[in-house]
Amino acid sequence: MNIYPLIVAAEDGNPSDPFNYGRQGIGGVYTLYKSPNEVYKYSPVHSIYEILKVSNHLILGIFVIIEPYLQITVNNKGVKRLRFMQKLIDYNSKLKIALQTVQSMHDINDINKLFIDDQTKVLTESILSLSIDYCDSVIINNDNAGGNIDMNEFMKYSSKIKPMIKKGMQIATDYQAKGVISMLLKWKSIMTETEWKNLYVVIPSVWVTSKNNPREQLFRLIMDKQNQDTHIIIGENIKNEYEARVLCGRVVHDRIMSRFIFG
Repeated sequence: MNIYPLIVAAEDGNPSDPFNYGRQGIGGVYTLYKSPNEVYKYSPVHSIYEILKVSNHLILGIFVIIEPYLQITVNNKGVKRLRFMQKLIDYNSKLKIALQTVQSMHDINDINKLFIDDQTKVLTESILSLSIDYCDSVIINNDNAGGNIDMNEFMKYSSKIKPMIKKGMQIATDYQAKGVISMLLKWKSIMTETEWKNLYVVIPSVWVTSKNNPREQLFRLIMDKQNQDTHIIIGENIKNEYEARVLCGRVVHDRIMSRFIFG
């Protein structure tokens, strides 16, 4: 808890909505503990990152709902499997609300503020529309499909949406990199050379993104090269900044202890 300077690079929550613990994917909330009395908190990534990350994951949400009922994963004994249908209907209703909301935006200033430009807005609308069309087709045709889902139809949907997801990922990662690097350079400017060299970073993560973590890669572009391997700490399943700071303290303490004991 007494290690300074330290940056906790979390990806959940939002400084403007700190009690929304389930909100993730906003590009990271970064907290710099420069000293006991000097703390900075910043969310540097443009909102388009959050919008595109959500859009790009829509197909995963659909797949999680329908996967147990795909023809390749169920038997064909004539038993109707309808338990997923209400979940898909509810999911599809939310997609339709999201599409209506995006389509209702016409003011160019609002579009540029939220979507960067009209092309990115159209990209978001297209992803939503394709996902809605697929959900509608499953819901409408379910009675004729015996409760199972046609894998070929899902693959058609996947092939159509794949180029859009790729484009969305490119835009999202570009704005994540610009925002984070700009913030780090500003924070570097308020530190001494020694402080910057001794900077520790804790990146809360999960197993899926613990390797080749995007936030880690951005820090490695800017941080002191000599200390990167020891001063960037990836921690899985960290719930809050307190746990992140405790983890950093334990890692540093264990290293000191092993040095004194084993040399």
